[in-house]
Amino acid sequence: MVNDILVYILELKSFIITFLVVVIILGIYLNYKFKRINFDVKKIKKYSLFFLSSNLSIISLSAALMSYIFIIWYLLILPKFHIMYLVLLFGLNLIFNLFIGKYINIITDFINRLFQYILLVLIGYLIGYLYDIRIVWYVVIMVILLTVFILINSTYLLLKNINDILIKDVKRNEKKSH
Repeated sequence: MVNDILVYILELKSFIITFLVVVIILGIYLNYKFKRINFDVKKIKKYSLFFLSSNLSIISLSAALMSYIFIIWYLLILPKFHIMYLVLLFGLNLIFNLFIGKYINIITDFINRLFQYILLVLIGYLIGYLYDIRIVWYVVIMVILLTVFILINSTYLLLKNINDILIKDVKRNEKKSH
């Protein structure tokens, strides 16, 4: 059992490295932007997501960002189908919804993540068809359209998740001030 878990983690090493690189680049960029802040009210409101959030909100944001980076990583690497990837997406979705307190959204977000994963597997099969059988223009167009669709869908879900975090933090801060 422990060996199986370690094998799954080793299969995700390129995703873990990709996630760490993205987080480090994002951290360096935000550090640079925070040093240049001129205390303009609009800029402070934009960056307050990171300052006014609770630890649970930061964990939720991390899970949402990790899920988004996972989708992009999967599109770039196109690993073979494995149930572990679906479990990872579901686990990140569960962490996000539990820590943000949106228990009702767990089912709909699971359906969204399942739909995304089915599209990812379909893209992998279509690309395999292009490599193994022959290159056909309509299959190439299908791959491009599915890739664009899944990127738009993933970006929408990330922005929706960030909005949910902000709404929760605003309500939490209003309760503290009253």
